[in-house]
Amino acid sequence: IINCLCVESSKSSGIVFLLLRLPPLMITGITSLSNIYVISSSGASRVSSAVIVSDTQNDIIPLYRQESFFTCANLVLDKAFNADIPIYYVMLSSLSGTPNWDLPSQLHYYDNGKIVDKDDVFDAFEGTILHKELLTKGISKVYVIGVSSMGCVLGTCRGSVKLKYELTLVEDAHDEPIGYRDESAIDQCNQIFLHENLGQLVVAENIVF
Repeated sequence: IINCLCVESSKSSGIVFLLLRLPPLMITGITSLSNIYVISSSGASRVSSAVIVSDTQNDIIPLYRQESFFTCANLVLDKAFNADIPIYYVMLSSLSGTPNWDLPSQLHYYDNGKIVDKDDVFDAFEGTILHKELLTKGISKVYVIGVSSMGCVLGTCRGSVKLKYELTLVEDAHDEPIGYRDESAIDQCNQIFLHENLGQLVVAENIVF
């Protein structure tokens, strides 16, 4: 968000500066030119948030903490929907056309959700439309949930920070598929998140949009 002051000089004796506080400006889009953005005052008075659901498709089941994961993830999604917070479901495009591509039946999906196709990389922002989508909506804060803890979840967290988003990782709403890594990877993700000072670590129950 950019706060601007306009400075003018008067025609009276001496010079008087008139400071005018303009409405806050926010980047609301990007152009085809490098580092050239569309700036608008529309909707810039509040900080907008979004939820990023990392790689939670049928191919990740079973999970180590499957029941508690879906309970906590759905709690975040329900709160986001009720608060009109956009939700982005990041999904591996390599699974397209197979049953493994679909979202698990245990995971809540809302009409305000948007599917983001991603190649086989950890960071949900790498090579996807996600950053452009968030910029267009004036979103500056992201909440990350999903799978897998030490893979795509941590990679997306690091990508968020690199792009200067204010980040919250929901510590009980990410999980590791059985056979990817051992169960300790879930807690290890939280520990690395805190060690690298990536953002806030919050349990699902305490999330407030």
